[in-house]
Amino acid sequence: MSTSHWSVLVSQDRPQIEQYHRKADSEWTYRLHLGLEAAVAMPSIGCDLKLVDVYDRVEFAETA
Repeated sequence: MSTSHWSVLVSQDRPQIEQYHRKADSEWTYRLHLGLEAAVAMPSIGCDLKLVDVYDRVEFAETA
């Protein structure tokens, strides 16, 4: 039986999600998703996680 592991880190100060995936052969992949127009594919649960939905009521501080 093959197994895989998914982890996501959600930033609290900018629209950014880091996605880590460990495959059955123990190899890790990394993807960085930036901006409210991005989406994170989550095939193990059959959905796409849209950053615009994740950060729906979040107001980000202005950057200088």
